[in-house]
Amino acid sequence: MKFKALFVIFNIVLILSFLTIFLLPLFLLDGAFMLEFWRKNWYFGGIFLVVLTFVNALFLSQWKMLSYLEREDWPALARHLEGRIIGKKYFSRRTVRLYCDSLILLSDFPGIKRLSATLETGKPALFSLFSPRFAAASVLSGDLEGAYRIATAPCRDAGWESREWRAFYAGFARHLGSRPEDAAGILLPLARAARDPLIALLSGFLCGMVLAKSLAGLSDELSAAAAEAKSRVGSAFPRNRWNQYVEEAKADMQVVILGKLIGEATAWLYA
Repeated sequence: MKFKALFVIFNIVLILSFLTIFLLPLFLLDGAFMLEFWRKNWYFGGIFLVVLTFVNALFLSQWKMLSYLEREDWPALARHLEGRIIGKKYFSRRTVRLYCDSLILLSDFPGIKRLSATLETGKPALFSLFSPRFAAASVLSGDLEGAYRIATAPCRDAGWESREWRAFYAGFARHLGSRPEDAAGILLPLARAARDPLIALLSGFLCGMVLAKSLAGLSDELSAAAAEAKSRVGSAFPRNRWNQYVEEAKADMQVVILGKLIGEATAWLYA
């Protein structure tokens, strides 16, 4: 739905709700009762005006950004958010997420590095939260050492999801960088024990179908971990449910980047 239409509809619904609450009883009860009701509850009108003003001010303050999103004008959105985040030092999860995703869509990897460095020094908590995205973007740009550094950098605890995704991208970067021993040391524990089923499957797939062929000495252990991950995920997710889970996970750009690998791992899971 168009944001402008949504804005107008929301105002109409809010105003009609207010009028219904305050005027409908006038047609059901006598006028004297309604006068007494309005006299005692006049402050509800003030509350309504405050809510209406606040909601409209919130909409209008984000109007430019919403307009860019509506038109899918990613260059303009990126410039707008760069001014807010890099220029004015206004940091929030939502704006940083939008800015990072728009830069990835534009393949503006220098811009992503600049954002990553800004957060790492100025907002370490946000850097920790979005470090999987930065690592994914570095992998996409071919900067595997940069991806590994971001994925293994000291971070504030942003939850187990962020820790697991950082670990996966560290192992994935080592795999792509032709360092299978290092990759196996990271991905093998994830295949066995990752709480995120997508990370468990991807790690298991890489262990069993790729690394086991390169590391003869660890082949049995890697294959066993792969089989364990495959069994654990396959028993919890029928094919339709897994497809739905993957589509929902693709709301994160760091997952979208892995689309081809996810397709191969899914085919392996349900072979």
